[in-house]
Amino acid sequence: MNRNSAFKSTLIFVSLLLSMHLIAAESSSQRVEKLEREFESVILSSPFLPALNNSVRIESNAIGQPITSFYNYSDQAYQNTQDKFESFANKAKKLLTKDSSAQVNLLELKLRAHQLSEQAKFPHYLFPLGPYRNDVVTVFQLASGQSVSVFNDSVTIPFDSISAYEQWLETIKTYPDFIDNVILNLKYGVENGFVMSRLLTEEKIKQLNQLQVEEYENSLFYKPITEMPSFFLANQKQYLILQYSKVIRAKVIPATQKLIDFLEGDYLPKTKDVMSIYQVPFGESLYFSQLMTETLSEQSTENIQILAYQKLQSSYSKLKTLLLKDELESQSEESNNVSAIDKSKPDISNDLQMDISKVDAKRFWQELHQSQFDAQTNNSERLDAVVKQINRASTELFDYFPTHTYQVSLIESQQSLPFAYIEVGIKELKPARVVVNKLHPLTSNPYFMPMKLVEFGAPGQHFYQSFRNENSEEPVYKVHLNLKSNELAWRKYSRELLLSKPFISDKNRIGASVEELWMATRLFVDVSLHHKEWSKESLIRILQQNTPFNKSELEMLILQSVNNPGVMSQEALRFFNLMQLLENAQRDFGEPFNWKKFNVIVLSHSTKPLEITEGVLRRWTATQVKRKDE
Repeated sequence: MNRNSAFKSTLIFVSLLLSMHLIAAESSSQRVEKLEREFESVILSSPFLPALNNSVRIESNAIGQPITSFYNYSDQAYQNTQDKFESFANKAKKLLTKDSSAQVNLLELKLRAHQLSEQAKFPHYLFPLGPYRNDVVTVFQLASGQSVSVFNDSVTIPFDSISAYEQWLETIKTYPDFIDNVILNLKYGVENGFVMSRLLTEEKIKQLNQLQVEEYENSLFYKPITEMPSFFLANQKQYLILQYSKVIRAKVIPATQKLIDFLEGDYLPKTKDVMSIYQVPFGESLYFSQLMTETLSEQSTENIQILAYQKLQSSYSKLKTLLLKDELESQSEESNNVSAIDKSKPDISNDLQMDISKVDAKRFWQELHQSQFDAQTNNSERLDAVVKQINRASTELFDYFPTHTYQVSLIESQQSLPFAYIEVGIKELKPARVVVNKLHPLTSNPYFMPMKLVEFGAPGQHFYQSFRNENSEEPVYKVHLNLKSNELAWRKYSRELLLSKPFISDKNRIGASVEELWMATRLFVDVSLHHKEWSKESLIRILQQNTPFNKSELEMLILQSVNNPGVMSQEALRFFNLMQLLENAQRDFGEPFNWKKFNVIVLSHSTKPLEITEGVLRRWTATQVKRKDE
C-alpha cells in the first residue's frame, strides 16, 4: 500500500471513529431528552405534588379547561407514581455511570426523581385537610371566585356566563359526595396510623367553623350570586338565585357540618400532642425530600439543626452589636453637638467592647414590629434616586443584565402588600414594575428601605424572573419545583451583596440582620420540631432566650411548621447555604475576587438543586486558582 492509500485509509478510519462518536453522543443526548420528556409527563399527572394538591379535577390536566368534578384520590395512583419516579431515578443513575455527556442534566434529573419518589411514599390522600393543603378550603376558594394555584398557574371559575354558572352548579351538587370521601380517607388514615397532630386538627376545625354559616347568603358559595354580571337578564338572575340558594341550603351547609362533627367527635380524640411529621409513617422521607434540593453535599439533617442554632446565635449577636453601635453613635453625636452637615463619624470602637447583653433587642423588635419609628418620606423622586444608586452598585457585581428594565410605581392601598413585582413579556420589551404601597408601614420604615428595593427590583427578583424568562425552554421539572424557596433565597442573597455599599445606612444593616435572625429562627423551629421532635414548650423556652420574638410570634411559626413540614427549612436553608458557598469561594479564590462571574453562576443555577450549584462553583474556583498560580 502506497503512502497516499495509507493516508486515505487513515482518514477514512478517523472519520468513521468521529462519526461513531457523534452518533453515540447524539444517542446519549436523545436518551436524556427522552427521559426528561417522560419524567415531565409523569410530574404533570401526579396526584400528590404540593403545587397540584387541589381538590378538583382539571380536564386533561390543561390549565383553563372547565372544572367538572371534585377529585377523589386513590392509593393505587400514589403507589404507581412513586414507582415511576423511582424508576426514573435509577435510569438517570445508570446513565450517569455510562455517559460523560449531559452530566449536569442527568444529575439534576436523578436528584429530582429521587426527591419526588421520596415524597410519593407519603400517602397525601389520607391527609385531605393537611399538612400542606386543605382540600375543603380550596373548594370554598374556587366557589367564591378566587383563584387557586396549579403548577405556578392559577385556576379560577369563570363566572361570566349563564352556562358557566350552570356548570358549576352541577359540580357543587356533588359536594356531599366529596365530603364523604374526605371523611372516608381520614378514617382510613386513622386505621393505618396516618393521623394529623392535635394542634393541626384543632386549627383545621377552626378554619372550617369560620367557613360554616347558618344563612346561605353568607356562604362563600353564594358570592358569585351577589356578584352576578350586570348584563344577565332579570329572569336569569332569579333562576340562578333560586338554584344556588337551594343547593347551598340542602347540600353545602349540612355536608360541611357533617365534616366538622366528625373531626370534633371522632377524629380529634385519636390525635396526639406530638407535632413532628416523623410520627407519621413515611413522614421522615417526606421531610427529607423537602430539603434534598437545598442542601450541600455531605450536609445531613443533623448538621442543619447545628447550622440553624449557630445562625440563630450569630444573627442575634450581630443585631445587638449593630444596635449598640447605633446607640453609641447617636449619644456621641448628641454630646459633641455634631451638626447634620458634618458627616464625620465619632470613634466608638472602644465602647463596642461593652457587654452587648445589655442591649434591649426585645424592646427594639417590638417597636420595629409596631412601626414606632419616624417614617421616612417615599416619593417618586427619592425612590428613583435610590434605584440609580442600586443600579450603579449592581454593575460592579454582575455582567448579566436583563433585556428589559423595571420601574418603581407608587400606590396607596389599605389592602395591598407592601411590595409587589409585576413582570411583563420580554418580547414586548416593556418595563416590569416594582409596586410600592405608600400606605403600608414597611415601605416607609428606615430600617427596611431601600433594601426592599434591592430585593424586589435589581439585582433581586427582577434579575431572577428575567433570567428565568430569557431561558424559558427548560423542562418543567427544572423550573417548576421549589420556586418559592429559590426566589426568596436569591432575593435575600442579592440584599447581602449590597449591604457593604456606602449608600446603605447602619439602620438598613440593622433591618437586614433582623430579617436574617427571623430566617434563622424559622429554620431552627422547623428542623427542631420535626427532625429532633422537640415539644412546643421546649422550643419556645430556647427561642425566647436567643431571639427578640415574643411567645405569640413563636407560636405562629410553630403552627406554620406543623402545617407545612420542611417548607420553612427550604426557604431559609438555601439562603444560608448560598452564603456559605460565597464564603468558601472567597476563601479559596483570594483577592481580587471575581464577583461578576461568581454571581452569574449562582443566578444561572438559581432553579437547580444546590448540590449542582456547589459542584459548578467548586470546579470554577479550582480552575481560577490554578490559573492564578501559573
